[in-house]
Order: sequence, then C-alpha cells, then structure tokens
Amino acid sequence: FALPSTIMLADFDKLSISAFVDYHGAVEDGRPGAVGADRHAAVFSLRPSEEWTRWDKFEGELHPQAEFAAFLEENAVDICDPEAATMIEISRDLEATQGVVFSSSTRLENGDRRFTYETETRVKGDVQVPQKFRLQIPLYQGEGPVQLDAALRFRVAGPGLLLGFEWRRVEYQRLAYFRQIATEVVEATGVPIYYGRRG
Repeated sequence: FALPSTIMLADFDKLSISAFVDYHGAVEDGRPGAVGADRHAAVFSLRPSEEWTRWDKFEGELHPQAEFAAFLEENAVDICDPEAATMIEISRDLEATQGVVFSSSTRLENGDRRFTYETETRVKGDVQVPQKFRLQIPLYQGEGPVQLDAALRFRVAGPGLLLGFEWRRVEYQRLAYFRQIATEVVEATGVPIYYGRRG
C-alpha cells in the first residue's frame, strides 16, 4: 500500500513505529509537495518483555534481604555473570555491620569548630561481594536476549540488611535496540523514517 508520499515515524517514548501511507508529498524544487489525505496509517507497537518488566520494577529500591534473595531465586535463569547460584548465596549469607566514627576539633585562636561524622559498612567473613552482575534477557517481546549490567547495592538499616540494584547505561541499550529494529523496518520497506513524535 506504500505510495511515494509514505513515511515512517519512530517514537521511542511510545515504543512505536508508524507508517503514514498517504502523507504529504516530498519537497520538489523548493516547493512543498501536495497535501495528502493523511487518513491511513499502520502502527507497529513494541511491548517490553516480561523479563524486562519484572527486573525494571524491582530496580532502584533497596529491599529486605530475604525479599531480595527470593527475587533472585525466582529469576535465577536471567542471571549470567556471576552464576545465579553465587548471587543467591551472596544475597542469603551476606552479613554486614556499620561502624560510626565521630570526631571534633576546636581552634583556640578564633573558636572555630569542626565536626566529622563518618560511616563505614564492613562485610563479615570471607564473602566476596561483586560490584555488579549481568543479566541476559530480551528487552522487547519476541526479540532475542541482550546482556544488561546492574550495580549491586546494599545498606545496613534499622531492621537489618537491605539489598538492591541499579541499571548501568541500560536506557542507551534500549534506545540502540529500538533504532536497530527501526533500521530493519526501513531496509525491508524502503520507506524513509524519521525519529520523533507527531504533534
């Protein structure tokens, strides 16, 4: 159904690629092309994968140790480095303490005072806690898996140890993968594509 005036519009925020079949004609000799009816469009909408949705919902917050370990165990198949069993063991067996150092000093010449308050979290035993771990999951429904990096976070709080993770440059990967899909659509159809949102 493509016409010479057909264009594509890729909108990353909506995860959609739209084909406007009877859009305005192309500019020729400095004059705008004929106005199209602009009534026919086809939309390809990407859906985030189930795996991505699950991990992304859990990201960015610290969770009680047992809850974090249970989440890792439930989603162990997605972890590729270090091994899932290692990550689960770390999340279950990790013990940490937090020390506080407080000091103050006074300058006699002018009466200035300086206070220092420092906290330091120490891990008990021989547990090697990785700074980051890697997942292998699809970003979009029906697409192949990609590797995503996540930074492990933990903190000692009143009720006990809290654990969580934060994505590392994952939004750039999602955008790059979206652009790759848009490029494949262009190669398959020969229709020009623009990135952005229609007003």
